[in-house]
Amino acid sequence: MVRKQIKNMFLNPKKFCIKSFNTINRLLLLFDCFVKYTKPTGPYTKFISLGQNCIPRTFFTNWGIKPTKAMGELSMPFDLMYGTNKNIIVNIFNNFRCFFEDLCFDNEEKIFSHTDGRAHYNHDIDLDNDTKKFKERYKNRINNFINAINTKENILFIYNDCYYGKSKEKYINCLFRLLKLKRKGLPFGLLVFDLECDKKLDCKKINKEIVVIREPFPYKEYIWYKEEHCNSKEGIEFMTKLKNKVIEYLDSCKNSNK
Repeated sequence: MVRKQIKNMFLNPKKFCIKSFNTINRLLLLFDCFVKYTKPTGPYTKFISLGQNCIPRTFFTNWGIKPTKAMGELSMPFDLMYGTNKNIIVNIFNNFRCFFEDLCFDNEEKIFSHTDGRAHYNHDIDLDNDTKKFKERYKNRINNFINAINTKENILFIYNDCYYGKSKEKYINCLFRLLKLKRKGLPFGLLVFDLECDKKLDCKKINKEIVVIREPFPYKEYIWYKEEHCNSKEGIEFMTKLKNKVIEYLDSCKNSNK
């Protein structure tokens, strides 16, 4: 069965769509030993958010690391949405062919989402209930992502882990293997934010090529985008520590190329 799936995946890439995370993970495990990975030896030239929420895009832009939209930076599908880890992996694996399936509009929240709850688009409230405009916007963002992931630039993918279920590390490792497959030997790095107060990642279970930055929120009720939280003494201290750790990591990448 697995051999047949592998054959179909590569012979009919536009027709084949796998929605099961377990199947994708099993396929990637089979390919892992055959896919080349080129570890970056110098500074990154492109930064791409993989979600799970808007923290990677927002923080890297606010810190002056990632260019703003006004500076010409193109938006991508995971920049300003909340999506489950399975949703992110399935979409990247299938080149977003199932992205718009089960799309719905929440009349109470006034946002687009999916009937199975796999993603919520709370930053697209300007579209109201205009499905056509929503699809146009995200088709452009998907194309931007696919074009970017195929460039020869040295890419740093940033992923904020905010999944509360079990086996968090399994999804992160699967994501890394998937990026290896998609990059086809081109250099990239995966940086994971571990920010939750009560759900620390077990780095012993995570691929050593993945960089994990641990800086827990100041307290469990902390909401990073609310002014009364982020502008508090604890919020400013948290943000400063996290930024310094990211800058330290990026500087170490530059120094490795000297």
